[in-house]
Amino acid sequence: MVSNRRRIGRSRATALAWALALALVVCGAPELSSAHPLRATSAASAAPVVSHPPVSATLEQCDDAPLQEARSVTFSGEMATLPGTVRMQIAIELQERLPGEPLFRAVEPTAPAAWRSSVAGVSSYKLMHQFTDLAAPAYYRADVRFRWLGPHAHVLGIAELRTRRCGVSGTG
Repeated sequence: MVSNRRRIGRSRATALAWALALALVVCGAPELSSAHPLRATSAASAAPVVSHPPVSATLEQCDDAPLQEARSVTFSGEMATLPGTVRMQIAIELQERLPGEPLFRAVEPTAPAAWRSSVAGVSSYKLMHQFTDLAAPAYYRADVRFRWLGPHAHVLGIAELRTRRCGVSGTG
């Protein structure tokens, strides 16, 4: 009997969390500072930034092999639906910081990371992406962007996270 009450309590808390997320999406979340791990992908973006979205960005694998063609890093992004979501999308961009450089930069800055879409109607979506042939020495991380789409591909919300970094020395 106690376990049923706990389940009911959790489902009410979950419903309340989703209702709050929907309110943030419908009413628009406040602008987040650049120091916050989630930020708008564009200042001119009409889609609201979701302040506490159900997302994660993970460094899955970091292979520091002696040969450049064998060096690789794998990142993943995972997200859950917001109310009204028909389809979800994730884009993973590789970023690199070479020795002596103060900041990370996109490895292919002229080509933005491609959006990969979930199947319509799923409740969660996970995308993994492996990058190979990495230069060394260098640090790598991923900028993972998330987008929730409603009917007619209307953007319901966006979020962005960065993964932990992967250090590649080339010594294996």
